[in-house]
Amino acid sequence: MEETAVSYKSLRKIQQAEQAAAVLSKLETGFYRDVTTYLQTLEKSVTTEKNPQKSRLFAEELANTKKLITGIYDLREKKIVSAAVVAARGGEPDIKCLSEEERPLYDDLVQAITQVRQHILATETPPVQEPVQPSKTGSEPAAPASQPKPPEAPAANPVKANPNPLLRVAQDMPRFVGTDLHVYELRKDDVLTLPPEMAAPLLKRGVLVPIE
Repeated sequence: MEETAVSYKSLRKIQQAEQAAAVLSKLETGFYRDVTTYLQTLEKSVTTEKNPQKSRLFAEELANTKKLITGIYDLREKKIVSAAVVAARGGEPDIKCLSEEERPLYDDLVQAITQVRQHILATETPPVQEPVQPSKTGSEPAAPASQPKPPEAPAANPVKANPNPLLRVAQDMPRFVGTDLHVYELRKDDVLTLPPEMAAPLLKRGVLVPIE
């Protein structure tokens, strides 16, 4: 088999160093290219070796080498992800041993984590609108303080001035928020007026009865 820059023995040393270090260990320049060449050489030896026993040994070495290389990269990948998280949070991770092949992964991770982090943490919670307290009698909602009191309807033409007919509450109803964002709490025999869009479903359910 041809001589290559890496071997199974050198890969085992790299794996052990990677397992022992908390940060990325030093790789020789062109490490991944040399690994590719080494695998190609092993594959060639498997297919060209005429001795069945040697060919089988090359095949075993090839399979073990692939597992070893995968194990090395898995260790480094976890460290790259951890370093990207640190950088996205404003830290300064130790990436001096990051290889040129691994650099794009690190940069993309930092960018993606930073963007998602900023989007989620910058989301503002909408203000909660406090419900308007009902009147003491529970029959009509209290008018907001900022709104002027509506003018009284002229006695000569009450129907046009007040298009909402008088209604009587036929049964108690739990407190609810109306379409006008006022809080209502209806009690039996209360007399009130409601906007048509609110009164219609309550009339249909028999909660309200029109006063003739």
